Amino acid sequence: MLQSFSYDTYENALKDLGKVFESRFMDVMKYKEFFTFIETPFNVHVSTLNPILAELCPDRASVKSEIVELQANENLKAVLKSGEENFWHIVSDMNYPALKQTVQKVMCYFVSTYTCESTFSTMNIVKRKQRNSH
Repeated sequence: MLQSFSYDTYENALKDLGKVFESRFMDVMKYKEFFTFIETPFNVHVSTLNPILAELCPDRASVKSEIVELQANENLKAVLKSGEENFWHIVSDMNYPALKQTVQKVMCYFVSTYTCESTFSTMNIVKRKQRNSH
């Protein structure tokens, strides 16, 4: 039979872990509205993006203008509704240069972060093996 078991230790550990996640991802959360825009560009009002656009791009007016143009483009709207997974690859660099550059800038954060984290993990494994062999 099970003896009395205390969940307090696990509960506290999970609460602490939640706090760590909040602090680590706080900087990412400020981009939440822009992530939503990248995923569903026709459902986000351009005014909600003002704070993040001010930080992301020097020519905020051009990006906002291109967002309005993109959201009015019925052809692109139909492409996204059809289930196209690579929507931003279809969006023209020539018609939306500032917007495409801003979207690519935000999307590459994850690629570069993953590469960096992966490299550090590999380095830690190698160091651990070296320490254990001595």
